[in-house]
Amino acid sequence: MRLATADLGVLSDDLTGACDVAGYLVGAAGPVRICLTPDSLNSTDAGLSVVNLQSRRMSPDESRATSGRAGRGLVRRRVVFQKIDTAFRGPVGAGLEGLLQALGSRRVVVAPAIPRIGRVTRGGLQYIDGLPIHETEFARDPSWPIHSADIRENIRRTGSVAVEICDAETSADLARVIDQALRAPRVLLVGSLGLAEALASSMERCVLPRSAPPRAGRVLVVSGSQYARSHLQLDVAARERSVPIVDVRPNEPPAWPVHLADALIVRLTAERLPPGSEENAVLHSLTAPVADWIRQHSPEGLAIIGGETAFDLFGRLGATGLWVHGVIADVVSYGTIQGGILGGRPFMLKGGSVGPADAVIQMLDRFSSRHARSGAP
Repeated sequence: MRLATADLGVLSDDLTGACDVAGYLVGAAGPVRICLTPDSLNSTDAGLSVVNLQSRRMSPDESRATSGRAGRGLVRRRVVFQKIDTAFRGPVGAGLEGLLQALGSRRVVVAPAIPRIGRVTRGGLQYIDGLPIHETEFARDPSWPIHSADIRENIRRTGSVAVEICDAETSADLARVIDQALRAPRVLLVGSLGLAEALASSMERCVLPRSAPPRAGRVLVVSGSQYARSHLQLDVAARERSVPIVDVRPNEPPAWPVHLADALIVRLTAERLPPGSEENAVLHSLTAPVADWIRQHSPEGLAIIGGETAFDLFGRLGATGLWVHGVIADVVSYGTIQGGILGGRPFMLKGGSVGPADAVIQMLDRFSSRHARSGAP
């Protein structure tokens, strides 16, 4: 028996994750609404919603309270899916504690693997491209450095929760995890995109056709991510598609181009925080001038790299939510903005640490054929 949409509740620790999970669930649920905050969840809304917690930079106490508040709106859902970071950034244990306090007793199954992009779980340890997560660049994450590959240890870092940790090195492994987990009368699934994809395959199918990726004439790409992968993706797009880049440095006004191009990349360049500065203040040095530029020039499409960047920028633009219609390149979600000065316009969104080298090229090409070489899809 397949899982019905009405029996499922979904939460995410950040906005890119919320949209990514939604993109995989579209085939089962139709267009999925993103609640930018837990307070915007309406239990009477038709269809499936994903609740964004934006909890990675929260203290354990804040995360516990936020997850508990969100969980109270999902008590009647037989299956709740909590999307977490596959590298265990953020107060994961505290968030699970708060969520379970609200949901009540239920089986907790943790399966954070995403095999198709090289993120697997073996012997209760998490690996990325063959390396334990604490030996990757996540060990140097400015907000939440990772010190261990042990999943149970990472959860216990901020909370005490009884969980079942599931190894998975293939998509078939995750399908078996879902098959076993859904036999429980009430279950909390904890994982990332791999588990979301397996969950979607176990659900009743939606009869509505999936929307094609959006088209837009003038596209703005905004990145606040400092991961080497995202900078590579931006550099590749700038070189291969001749897209100008505006580099924004903390506490310095951007040098905007005089003439508007069909596409423009704006990225934050701050490998280290300036002395005495806070991470949020550095991010605001990007999002505040970008929001002003958007108000003046009104781009037809918006692509964002990084969950914190997206959350802050959408807030400045007055967005009340997002509608997700699908996913491309495994990790790029797309849809339309709800409310605010760009309401009704298309967006694409991607996490900073994921995606192929041509991810930004794919975003641009899907937005508008004017950015694509002859024969591009």
